[in-house]
Amino acid sequence: CFKEEQRNMEENGKERPIPIKSSEKKQSAIKKFIKKISTTCIELYQNRVAFLCAFVVMFSSFQMGFHSAALNAPKRAITECTVNPNTFWQDCVQMTTFQWSWALSFMGVGALVGGTIFPTLSNYISRIYTLIILDILNIIGIGLQIGIPIYWCFWIGRFFSGMCVGGSAGIVLVYLGEMSPTRFRGLLSMFHGIGLTSALTIAAFAGIFLSYAPFGWRMILGISGIISFLQALALPLLPRSPRYLMMKGKYRQAWFSLVKLRGVLSLYALPNVSMGNPTGELDDIALLGQEKEMVHVIQEEE
Repeated sequence: CFKEEQRNMEENGKERPIPIKSSEKKQSAIKKFIKKISTTCIELYQNRVAFLCAFVVMFSSFQMGFHSAALNAPKRAITECTVNPNTFWQDCVQMTTFQWSWALSFMGVGALVGGTIFPTLSNYISRIYTLIILDILNIIGIGLQIGIPIYWCFWIGRFFSGMCVGGSAGIVLVYLGEMSPTRFRGLLSMFHGIGLTSALTIAAFAGIFLSYAPFGWRMILGISGIISFLQALALPLLPRSPRYLMMKGKYRQAWFSLVKLRGVLSLYALPNVSMGNPTGELDDIALLGQEKEMVHVIQEEE
């Protein structure tokens, strides 16, 4: 068969291709793999600001999981204790089973309200500032729950925390999607799941070990308040969503925000972006098809 194949190729004026050795194939595959890994590492380093943003915003997802599980274990510690009529400060917030059910339900109502209002509000005041407002609401809610031993104050506090949970559910993934490069969009969206599941785990273990410690249930809820406070301090330092800035006609700010997120001195340094056709990354974040207009406005200003 080999001779017949060689004869046919000679008659057709073709030379038989030299077979590639398996060792050469392995070396070529290894070189491609090493090149791919090195390119990925460089791109990860260039997009370090985007990963930092995802890490900070992840704590809004943390609130969603934490408030869902934080009150499971310490129910009795919160609702049952010996009341001292001579002092305002009590070890618990005395509630009947019916009142406790309402307390849990108020978080769901707050989540419904927050999930309806705040994603829409973020289109007017930006995603970052909306998340800051949600952190402030959560801090107020935690203060009402742990600071005033009256059941209806506990209800209102749960409602405020629920607004934080519902609003975060509608904003976190929007911000992550708008500021992420296409290649790492799935990886950065993973931070949402990490925040959610880690919060469930932390809340469960905190409930086991702190529920019946002195002021233990207040310490559990205090974890959420501390995280909201720290996040509210960090959020103003993050770049705003380039797509939001484009929606507001702030083309120059959108350009510089995207440059900061991608870790380059100019968007023209990015792959698939040329001086004649500045698309690629701008298309990746779906900037409403107005990339050329943004570039034109910036060039006119300069």
